[in-house]
This record gives sequence, C-alpha cells and structure tokens, in this order.
Amino acid sequence: MIKLGFVLNKQILKLLPGQLTSGEVGVEFGSSRRYGPFPLWVGVFVLLGLALAIFHYAFYVRLSDWSQGKEDARFDRPWERLWGALLISLGQQKVLQRVKYGDYAGIGHATIFWGFLTFMLSYVIFIFVASVNSGFPEWLLPETGVMVYSRYLDVLAAVLAVVLVWAFVRRWVLTPRRLSYDLTRHSDALIIVLLIMGLMISTILTHAFWVAEGGHGPEADVWIGKALGGCSQI
Repeated sequence: MIKLGFVLNKQILKLLPGQLTSGEVGVEFGSSRRYGPFPLWVGVFVLLGLALAIFHYAFYVRLSDWSQGKEDARFDRPWERLWGALLISLGQQKVLQRVKYGDYAGIGHATIFWGFLTFMLSYVIFIFVASVNSGFPEWLLPETGVMVYSRYLDVLAAVLAVVLVWAFVRRWVLTPRRLSYDLTRHSDALIIVLLIMGLMISTILTHAFWVAEGGHGPEADVWIGKALGGCSQI
C-alpha cells in the first residue's frame, strides 16, 4: 500500500484498451499524471469531495438534533477540554481503561485505531498528494525509507486482519454479556470492520500481485506480499 498509487498507475496502463498507448494515457502534465483527457488528481479529489459532502450532510443532520437540547457551558477551560478530548480520541483512554481488570479487548480496539491512522498517512502521501505531484513520495522518502515503510505496512496489515477477525468473533459470535445488547451490536460496527478488513486484504494483495507479475523496487521487497506473490511463480 505504501506505493499503491504507483502500482495502480502501472496496472491501469496495462488494463486500458489496446488502441491507447502509454504515451496517450499516461502523459505527464506538469507534476501530475493524466489518464485520457483528465489529470489523475481530478478523479481522486472529485471522489474525496463526494465522500466529504456525504459525511458533512450526515453530520449536519445529527448536529441539528443535538442543537435542540438545552445549552450547556462546553467552551470553558478550552485547553483542559482539548487535552481530555485528545486523550479519549487519539489516546484511546476510554477503551483502554478496562485493561487493568483483565479485559484486553481495548488493546485490540486501540491497535485497529492506531493502525488505521498509519494507513491514512500512507493514503495522504501516496494517493492524494502523489496524484497532484507524482514525485513527492520519492522526494519525501529515500529508497530505504520506502522499503522500511512498505514492510511495516505489510506486516501491520496482517496483524490488523487478525485483530479484526478476533473483534468480529468477540462481538458477534462469542459475545460477552456486556456486549450482548442491541446498542453494542449495531450494523454500523460490522460495516466498519468489513471495510477496514477490505483495506488490509487489498494492501497485502496489491504487493502480492506486483511481485507476481515481476514488479521490482522497494515496494516489492516486503515479506508477506512477496511470499504470496512468489507462490504463483512456483
């Protein structure tokens, strides 16, 4: 996934109709790549804008319901409130508070959250920014850095996949009493688990397919993806 944008670029060129040459569909336009009449970044940011529009509409609907309640002083002690919010959100304080009592589910939840943030960083660098400036990732990270980060994401994807399976079993199969209520078994949680699992699987398979077709470079020098990709060459 570290170079998913670059790998997909190469795959797209091979999947396009034979009448179009790589020079016609993959033309450098300043610092961005073009596919047909449109720069790559147009498609990337149109989809991003659509996703953000849906998110903000859903947020607005919920905010409208919330704003009908009685006003409360929520803007006093701003720094204290900000620090508390960071501990709960980024620090996962609430989900980790039961670990000391022997409930280790919070560790799995925090691992999924922090791992997904790591992948979000790679998406920003190698998909969103790279769609505008294709040379940015290689400028930001030298070849060794790309290899190390690729291996890290390759292993992390496998770890998160295992944690997600465990989370699914714990929430919907071997469910403890405190998670057996409808409120804790909402379909939204299942959708989120499945979507994140899809991202993890696509990360590993992207590397595996790249290796299987003879791709090379630091993004191909990963452990799990390389092992899977090598199986097709046996």
